[in-house]
This record gives sequence, C-alpha cells and structure tokens, in this order.
Amino acid sequence: SSPHVVAVGECGLDTTEGFPPLDLQLAWFERQVDLAARLRRPLFLHQRGAHAEFLRVLDSRRSELPSVLVHCFTGSEAELSDYLARDLHISVAGLICRKEKGAELRAMLRNIPLDKLMVETDAPYMGFAGCRRGCETNPKRQSPNVPASLSQVVEKVAEELGKSPEEIAARTAENAGRFFGLKIQDGF
Repeated sequence: SSPHVVAVGECGLDTTEGFPPLDLQLAWFERQVDLAARLRRPLFLHQRGAHAEFLRVLDSRRSELPSVLVHCFTGSEAELSDYLARDLHISVAGLICRKEKGAELRAMLRNIPLDKLMVETDAPYMGFAGCRRGCETNPKRQSPNVPASLSQVVEKVAEELGKSPEEIAARTAENAGRFFGLKIQDGF
C-alpha cells in the first residue's frame, strides 16, 4: 500500500511457447487482480493467446479496479472491441511501426478513443526497422529495441491518425499521467 506503488503489473496471461502452463498462470493472475482490487491500484496487463480466460478473470473484479491498461496490444479487432467495451486503456508499441506485421494494428488504431490510448516501445522487444537509429552501436539492428524509439512509435501513431506527433505525445502523456496518478509537465 506504499504511495510509491502506482500500479499492479505487468501481469497477465501468455500462451506463447516457453511460458508456464495456463492453469499456473491463471492462479497467479487471479491473485494479482485481487491485489489490485484490494489496493485500489490500476492494473497493467499483458495478454497473448488467452483472451477468454483473461476476460473471465477481469470481469470477475472489473468493478473493483480503478483503471486497467492492456499494454503492447497486438490482438484482433474483436479483442480490441471487448477491451474498449470494458473501458480499458490500450497501449501500442513498436509493432505499429512494422510494415507488414503492423498493418492490422494500424487499421484498428482509429477505433481507440484518444483518451484511452497510450504508447510505449516494449523494449527490448517489438523492435522494428530503424528502431535503433539514435544508437551509436548497431543502429540498423531491429533487436533489441530501445526506449529511444518511442518517438518513432508516436510519429507512426500520429501519421495514422492524421494528427501531429506533438499532439499525440501530449495526449498519451496526459493519459499515462492520469492512469498512473503522476504529474506530467509540458506533456512529458
């Protein structure tokens, strides 16, 4: 219950090869959601390949959770619709900058209300061509991704939404500030 703890997470469910069995993940995820509800802290979530189970756990405690963010969203349009119907925040990461793999996500971007949108890199994951352009070493590599590529994620989101990068940076920073209960100055 420390005031320095602003959220519970990253937690969630992931059925990607190499992750623990789903039943084990579910037991821990339920406890983490319970913790967020008990402490009245926002919940910072991850989900890959376990959408129905993820929603079942969230729906059981949603009314007790102040805010929920599905970070690094890479899901389907149906999943996005389910999350938005539950008033969840959505964060997009480096995938949006990938030419082919990010096309579906870019097409869905306009469905996300601007007051529910956040941006991130998900570094060191979700690298993309040019993500290391500001790095002194290996600037042409796509992996590992680096936090400095956030400006490129913002630029791509702005381009897709027909807005300026400055507006997207300011709005998403405001959203993050509200979500995490942080004071954001000058949009950053």
